[in-house]
Amino acid sequence: MILKLIVFIGILNLTLSFDYVTPTDSYSTEENCLDFQFRCPEGRCISKAWLCDGKADCPESRADESNVTCPERKMTLRDKYGYEITEADVSGYVEVDMGMGEKGFICRSDYKYGGYHLNYNIQLKICRDLGFEGVVISNPGNISVTKIPPTKPVRVMECTLEAALSNDSLWEACEFRLRRDECDVDDMLWLACTSTTTIAEEEFSLIDTEGRTVNVSSGSLLYGTSLVCFNGFTDKEAEIVCQDMGFQGGYRSDSDTMSGLTSNSVEVNCSRYASTVDDCDVTDASYNYNCAYNSVYLECNENSTDPDNERTFWLSNERGDRITESGQRALLMFKEGTVCDDSFNDQAANLICQEMGFDISSSWESGMRDRTYTWNLPTTLDDVYCSPNDRVFWNCSYNTRYEDCSKDEDVYITCQNGKNNTLDFTLVDYTYTGERYTVTEPGVEGLLIFQGGTVCDDDFNSRAADLICQAMGWKSASRFSSGNRYSIQQEMETMLDDVWCEDSDMVFSDCYYNVESENCDHNEDIFLVCSDGETSGETDVFYMLDSAGRRFNDSNREGLLMYRNGTVCDDDFNTETGKLICQEMGFDFVINWRSGYDYSDIQDQYPTALDNAYCTVEDTVFWDCTYDEQDENCNHSEDIFIECGYETDPKVFEMRNGDGRVIGGEGYLVYGFPGISVGTVCDDGFDDKDARLICQNMGYRNFESWTPARDYRDGRREQLDIVLTDIDCGGADITDFSDCDTRQQNIDCTHKQDVYLTCTNVTDDRDRVGFYLFDVDTQKPAKNGDDLLLLVYRHSSSSAHGTVCDDDFNDIAADIICREMGYEMGAQRWSSGYDYSSEEFQGSVPIVLDDINCNSGDRVFSDCRFDLEDENCSHEEDVFLQCREDSPSTTDFDLVDEYGNSFMEAGREGLLIYKDGTVCDDYFNDRAADLICQKMGFDGAAYWTSSGYVSQWQQDRATTLDNVQCFDTSETFEDCNYEEFDENCSHDEDVLLRCEYRGAENMQFSLLNRYGEKIEGTNAEGLLTFNGGTVCDDGFNITAAHLICREMGFGSAVSWGSGSISWNYQRELTTNLDEIYCAQWARSFLDDCSYDTDDEDCDHNEDVFLTCSAIDDDDELSGSEFSLVDKKGNSFNESGMEGLLLFRDGTVCDDSFNSFAADLICKAMGFESAQNWRHGYFNSTNDRYGITLDDVYCNSSHVEIEECQYDIEEHNCDHSEDVILACTKQERGVYKLQKTGHTYAVGVAFKGEYDHPQIKGWLCDDGLTDETATWLCQDQLRFRYGKRAPSGELLDGMPYLKTNLSCMDEECSDIGYGENGLTCNNDTERAAIYCYNALQEYDVNVQSFDVTPKGKVVIKLRLKYFKEGEIHSGHGDWAKNQITVEYCGQPVKIKGIYGQGGRYKISGKTSGRCESQCYTIYIGDGFSHGTGC
Repeated sequence: MILKLIVFIGILNLTLSFDYVTPTDSYSTEENCLDFQFRCPEGRCISKAWLCDGKADCPESRADESNVTCPERKMTLRDKYGYEITEADVSGYVEVDMGMGEKGFICRSDYKYGGYHLNYNIQLKICRDLGFEGVVISNPGNISVTKIPPTKPVRVMECTLEAALSNDSLWEACEFRLRRDECDVDDMLWLACTSTTTIAEEEFSLIDTEGRTVNVSSGSLLYGTSLVCFNGFTDKEAEIVCQDMGFQGGYRSDSDTMSGLTSNSVEVNCSRYASTVDDCDVTDASYNYNCAYNSVYLECNENSTDPDNERTFWLSNERGDRITESGQRALLMFKEGTVCDDSFNDQAANLICQEMGFDISSSWESGMRDRTYTWNLPTTLDDVYCSPNDRVFWNCSYNTRYEDCSKDEDVYITCQNGKNNTLDFTLVDYTYTGERYTVTEPGVEGLLIFQGGTVCDDDFNSRAADLICQAMGWKSASRFSSGNRYSIQQEMETMLDDVWCEDSDMVFSDCYYNVESENCDHNEDIFLVCSDGETSGETDVFYMLDSAGRRFNDSNREGLLMYRNGTVCDDDFNTETGKLICQEMGFDFVINWRSGYDYSDIQDQYPTALDNAYCTVEDTVFWDCTYDEQDENCNHSEDIFIECGYETDPKVFEMRNGDGRVIGGEGYLVYGFPGISVGTVCDDGFDDKDARLICQNMGYRNFESWTPARDYRDGRREQLDIVLTDIDCGGADITDFSDCDTRQQNIDCTHKQDVYLTCTNVTDDRDRVGFYLFDVDTQKPAKNGDDLLLLVYRHSSSSAHGTVCDDDFNDIAADIICREMGYEMGAQRWSSGYDYSSEEFQGSVPIVLDDINCNSGDRVFSDCRFDLEDENCSHEEDVFLQCREDSPSTTDFDLVDEYGNSFMEAGREGLLIYKDGTVCDDYFNDRAADLICQKMGFDGAAYWTSSGYVSQWQQDRATTLDNVQCFDTSETFEDCNYEEFDENCSHDEDVLLRCEYRGAENMQFSLLNRYGEKIEGTNAEGLLTFNGGTVCDDGFNITAAHLICREMGFGSAVSWGSGSISWNYQRELTTNLDEIYCAQWARSFLDDCSYDTDDEDCDHNEDVFLTCSAIDDDDELSGSEFSLVDKKGNSFNESGMEGLLLFRDGTVCDDSFNSFAADLICKAMGFESAQNWRHGYFNSTNDRYGITLDDVYCNSSHVEIEECQYDIEEHNCDHSEDVILACTKQERGVYKLQKTGHTYAVGVAFKGEYDHPQIKGWLCDDGLTDETATWLCQDQLRFRYGKRAPSGELLDGMPYLKTNLSCMDEECSDIGYGENGLTCNNDTERAAIYCYNALQEYDVNVQSFDVTPKGKVVIKLRLKYFKEGEIHSGHGDWAKNQITVEYCGQPVKIKGIYGQGGRYKISGKTSGRCESQCYTIYIGDGFSHGTGC
């Protein structure tokens, strides 16, 4: 489609218009971008027009700004026929070439967004970029331009005033972005550029009415020989021009008529920051006919900045008496009248108080407080605005006339003395016990106290921090922040606000500040760190504690991470954050980090002091990161434990799993600096001795096995470099890995040669002392496995091996013994008995350990009580033990539908899966459901139940988790008890689970009036705020308005709108909520709507204003309030009969009405479902009623009409939209897919006895589309794609039941078979669809795989090739040449592939048979499509 785009920022706008074709979204995530798009490294597709525009649209890589060749852009001046203009003084329009084949023209203004014209300096900059010197005209009038397309998208140059006045070129000064708004050709910028500057530098002068130069202080204003136009000329320009002519100041009088004196005119515009005429724009206005009749008459003052050489400001009480006392609220007077609040601000209040001899303004407000006195007073001063740079009032902008002020805008002000009083600043800190102490050392953060109260962060800057630290005796400030960290803050007042210091301020008393606060809370209190100039800043902000609560600073040692006087929460914490924190503590990198509750006695003594710490690769120090210094939702199980290291530390070995996590026991081997860089180890030259020494290097006793990692495919490992190969530890004298030879350069290995290593603490020669496990089948010591193993113990090197008796043995003893053997997760299960097949060992050794008694306080086996001699045991009491090797990972749990299709959707019930098996409900409880949902990434469980129904897919699974028992004290699933095996469960005990996301707890909406006060009443328009900031209108709709009104305790929304800044405090707020979208079916803003709390593109012109109504008990509907009437107005309840739908005493409008709503209303009236519905005039019956219900919207998740969305009494309908409804007592069918070969038949089903749909008939293919097929595949079977397949024959002797099925956006509509003349003519029109997950798919069925002793390989297989779900006509013929085979980890050399039509024989050669005889077959895409042994 053609997209129209415009951007407006600030008051200066350049608009470029051009054709730009774009997809539906502004960017795509497809692998291949379109011709006009640029592909970011992270996969996002963006418009090439966004390259080199100063804004990173590739947010992670910034490749569109730093790693791209920027387009060559240029401008051309063209006449109305499109020919280029190269001569001076010839007018034309400006064509802009964006360098990507996109061309457009520049607009001179945009009336849609406030009517801003291009600044003269921008026009001059355009001419100079075109090679000219000046500009003379920018008013084309009505010009016919035939060489430009009539409508174009528009591009806007966003230029600040500083950019417009800079010496940079237009491309350097202004930013180019897309917007959707159009610029009319009649409003295009039309320029004539000159070879000299358009307006020569001239002098200002005053003339009388006959055009003579006068030597007095008033007259008509000339610039050279040109009249100065009254348009845009304010008292600000008057003040500066008068000073330029040698006067002290001045003001503008009425406009003057100087017709006939001169035809030349100029406009003079000075910014709010201008101080001399050099800072002002003087532009040609000769084209403006009105200027000759509206020129400036100026009055200048000779001896004072005060226009009347006297104090023109004064304070009045309600009787008109002058007030001179400090601290009294009074009406502000200017000369004989009042001051209007338009643009009035705090700086204006301060400077006006200083004009009257006071030190500062403590507050100001506007209104009509004294009606009797003020009613007849004129308004004599308006549009007052003072910037922070203005040092006296007469440098501010103001207007001595008013056009739009009323008496309720009069300014009241309170002035006071005392700015130069002795400053009383203190830094204090509080321990977690509440004890206060004064900060006396540099580098320590404290709460800033001023005269016993806190300091607000409004306008606070680094210069203010420096001067306050200097006032307290330090050199400067290290940093400042704000927050509410101590409960004691709530008991204090805010004593200082609006602190602003400039670089020129030498002491704090030179700064601007306010000793009263009206809009601060304690979340804005200042915390400050001061420096003595000798240290760089804070010390010991981060540190580590050991298990005894002692500080340490050792590398390669894990400790509890502390921030100031508290712990650090793991919310948003990542490796980059860990690295920068380690560097803050003096280390080089982070080795590892995790969260836990290991030091519970220590952790419970501290609060959580740091939360939501998040750093990116672009952050260079921790203080560049985002973080919160207060915690709202953390507990100590989320405390961070961290291990840091130095680059000088030795490199180490680690074993990792497929998720890239460090594990113990077995995994692929990596080598390097953990946290900085690690790489894999190649198997070239690797042997058993190398494996043993590396295991011992990692703290194990021995190795169990090693193999190449080719059978363990994962993307994380293959992203690493290979850093080590040719390991040689072969010398007899080599007993430590540090003495081995290695090669770390010029490595020519592939990742299929990565070493996969298994280490153990069990020795093969039985020489070890302590516990170990014994496999009675192999008669050897063994590693923990999937079954119980005999527990063996040896007390000392001189004593015998023997078994353990079960007397007093318990779960705690089993846990401790497993940990003693290196299994940190403890015991999985234990039992006792005698294995008669093991008499060779079990019956031949003594019982060496008895009466083992361990309690909950024991940490190691030596803490337990036990006997080393047996008095009363037999081998029937020998302990068998299975240890737990690892806690369940996030990927161990899953939710599936009845066909085994995985999904991770909140609010949807699924069968709970653990390691490809089901979970038994024995001991299962609500806490277990919550913790498992949290492990899968949800907030908790909505509910759980037992299956009661067993699908075929479910029946084929084993039960892999049983006896799950979680307690109220369990913080994570790892704290629960469970067993990874099943002895007594059937599948009707399988757990069904529904997880949910839970809305934010502290989302607060408010409505504020023009004074910033909260609106409590109804039907009053207010500014909508969210958590103290405004709400942007992007995506906002009436549904959002209704839901937000209800969130605030009102009824519904009366109206909403958005617009420009209208209240003073509005511009001081941040935009806290953006991109709001609430669908019509939404019932809760928090749960059902989408929104973004980060604003990137909103200004206050887009702030939402909202009016809410009161809660009305009649706003809630009931299903019992619906009825049907016939054409005579009589009620009825016959099935299949059409009638006018009534709600209460009126009709129902069809806005948003759908088949879900029709079904639920019919059910509420006692029917089974809706047969059909329509809208329109029933007959004269409609006119008897009002319209009482509108905007009824329901979806598939609603089970009762009361849950749907609706509006009662409020509507925008007429009776032609009334709902006419027919209900039926026959059940409505649902759709269920049944596999038929390579396609799926669409069955029509009805709910059976156990609420499981049973197919009763089939869908006819009339109207079936690819879109409907896709929806069915996604909804029913969780496939990614679907399309219509060739129709099939009727199945199972069942008839057609439905036709013309159409499904979109979770709503399906259809027609019952035989209705409205739509029928299927024969038995071969049954609807069929293809469902698939990839455009190309393969199905491999290995019939036989034979290898001779000499290595000859013969494989027989069947191969099917699918394209978009449809079996390819050549079956596997296209794909057969893509086949590769591996046997025992080595590639098979294929000599030939024979056969066709999907049946093939492969002959090949390998080195010979291997012990496992395992094979893997790959096809084309590199993924395994067949494995076996």
